[in-house]
Amino acid sequence: MIPFQRQKLLLQIVEECEYVSINFLTSHFGVSHMTIRRDIAELEKHQKVKAVSGEVRKAGGESTELPRAFKVNIARDAKTAIAKSAANLLNFEKVIYLDAGTTCYEIARELATRNDLIFITNDIETTNLLIKLTRSEVYFIGGRIDKENGSSVGLLASETLSKFNIDLAFISAAAFNATGISSSDENKAQIKKGFLWFH
Repeated sequence: MIPFQRQKLLLQIVEECEYVSINFLTSHFGVSHMTIRRDIAELEKHQKVKAVSGEVRKAGGESTELPRAFKVNIARDAKTAIAKSAANLLNFEKVIYLDAGTTCYEIARELATRNDLIFITNDIETTNLLIKLTRSEVYFIGGRIDKENGSSVGLLASETLSKFNIDLAFISAAAFNATGISSSDENKAQIKKGFLWFH
């Protein structure tokens, strides 16, 4: 595929999804990171897209998160490996928090056979999975429902989370560095901030 054709398809994906990871694009097109970055630079030159850390989004407006149905198929092997490593961190009779997201969902799947844990989550899909598969206690923290992401968000959810004494938490984030984590959505950020403040 010549660069022009690939760039046209790349632009179509970004316009449809609004926000796409570079890792996904390299896998999708079967090319190197450098090739994708050159394509993005070319599209940026014409103000078609905007490059952000590790990702690309539509030019103009605010960035938005990829829909869950799209994210679930990204980096599946890595998510499974993370879930197996996470399971090894847990001794018996622990209270754990699973943040919303497809990686935390895989952690829940890995731990679902346990009957000695207390699960706390704001993720609807994770809650449904645990209802079906585990004999451990499960708590869903309420709040406003983010329909796109399938999770509870906002101040009420954050305040509910603060009531629990949690041993270990698995937190998802759009990005992180030495100073902390970030989220693309203010309501989701309240959950993460609330957890860090109270724990």
